[in-house]
Amino acid sequence: MRRRFKQTSTLEQRLLEQAERLRQRAQATPPGVEREGLLRRARQAETASRVNDWLRPRNCRRQPSAEQQFNMVGYRAFIIGEDGHICDARVIEAASDEAAVKAARRLINRHGVEIWQLGRKVAILDADDAAPSAAPTLPPA
Repeated sequence: MRRRFKQTSTLEQRLLEQAERLRQRAQATPPGVEREGLLRRARQAETASRVNDWLRPRNCRRQPSAEQQFNMVGYRAFIIGEDGHICDARVIEAASDEAAVKAARRLINRHGVEIWQLGRKVAILDADDAAPSAAPTLPPA
């Protein structure tokens, strides 16, 4: 007899949860090969989640609710290289500055990240700010 499991969450959600667990384990692991392996597996899980969503037929893709759609704001996360220059940029859709900072923390991997919303600098995160307990560095008003 074959055992069957009824999943209570989507594949994308399970992959993102796995990525978060792997990142937390990596933070508790000393720098080295094991930590890099955990971070690589977390990135792979996030990529798999996105690819699975892309492969889903258009009419079956997750659509944000009307409330989420109107509350989402576009942010840009600029990944700062070791030389102090921008080496990558990502778009983050978030409902608030705090949510954008939380999402940007996942992008930190030995590099700093600057989060911008239009012409307003929201936060600067150093490589040390990857921990969920770290507070964002907000510019003076």
